Amino acid sequence: MSLDLKNQLPIKRPKKIRESCPEKRGYYKKYDAASYKWEDVFLEIERLKKNGEKNFLKIIETDYDIPYGTIRTKYSNWIKNDKKINENDNRGGHNKLFTDQQEKTIYEIIKNVFIDCHLYCDDDIIRIIANLNWIRLNPENKSDFMVSKGWIYYFKKRWKLSSITAKYLHITKNRSVAEIIAYLKSCQTIFANLDDCLIFNMDETFWRINNGNIQITGITGTNDRKLLVGKSPKTGFTIVFIASANGTLMKPLIIFKGSTMRVFNKISDISDDLVYKKYSTTGWMNSNVMSFILEEINKKTNGRKSALILDQHRSHLTDTVKNLASKYNIELIYVPKGETAKHQPLDVSINGIIKAKGKYFLKELFMEDAFRKITESDAINCMLKAKNTVTCETIKKAFNIACDIKSELKEE
Repeated sequence: MSLDLKNQLPIKRPKKIRESCPEKRGYYKKYDAASYKWEDVFLEIERLKKNGEKNFLKIIETDYDIPYGTIRTKYSNWIKNDKKINENDNRGGHNKLFTDQQEKTIYEIIKNVFIDCHLYCDDDIIRIIANLNWIRLNPENKSDFMVSKGWIYYFKKRWKLSSITAKYLHITKNRSVAEIIAYLKSCQTIFANLDDCLIFNMDETFWRINNGNIQITGITGTNDRKLLVGKSPKTGFTIVFIASANGTLMKPLIIFKGSTMRVFNKISDISDDLVYKKYSTTGWMNSNVMSFILEEINKKTNGRKSALILDQHRSHLTDTVKNLASKYNIELIYVPKGETAKHQPLDVSINGIIKAKGKYFLKELFMEDAFRKITESDAINCMLKAKNTVTCETIKKAFNIACDIKSELKEE
């Protein structure tokens, strides 16, 4: 049954502009552009009270276009302060008590100590750091500064900070600067001696069948919002992407968990021309799959000398893999542990694009058919559509950034 929603759409109402403060609408505790002074407002309130007006705050709210709660709080503080204007409480004084240089010091502590070292940091940590810095700078006026949510919000906005869900990582061995420089010099060497079409990067990633954090609309106050799907959100398969420095992506390789070819019956409608299909007992990379990848690279390069950049997963480090790479004249260049996010091309700016686009194409399937049960084939088709959106320029840029091929490296 089709519904005519044309006449049921909500009307978009124009945003109310504050006449007395047009350029400061929505900003936290800022009335610098207002045509009035707070003392004028308070004296007007006193006049209305003397005239017997009962809703004097409502009248002020309408006349001056100031939020009712703000008027009430400011007026109450004015009365408590013996009807004197507290300069620190006037027009957002609390929000800018720190100078730009002092705020920069707080930002550098957050970035250098917490963000760069991958340590826990949230709004409460920022509140503690700001408060300690205020006490250090103003030991005699400790109580004059209250680190409110509004101050934290605009501090983060000014210094381009944001909060997102954390990804938990194992503690890895600290890599020396010399090892990173050695890796980057190896990359520069192969770029100087080989054509871009002979330089490859390979990376495995887990692809969930119900891909992504699907948000679902429900009644406000209900936390248990369920989505009917055909697969568990934890089920998926391994995808291996191989990119070359000339800006191309090879045919993806899919690894299913299983012990026989029967595991591919569920994706029988996916052509072998679109993906390579492999299986392993763990559903992850092993020496046999790595050997197949090296064979395919050898076919693509016609036996010419080439290079493959890859991480240090144990399946990449076996003698079988190294001997076969030597046989096929493929130089293996390993990204230092803990540095794949910065120095592996696929991780720099390719995998993220494919996964983000894959989530979007999955949502399109739900919009086409709300009762659809997502299958392995649907997930693969979404992945292939997402892969095709990655441009040649994006891949080349990822290699340039990850391998730092245009800079001159010096070991400190």
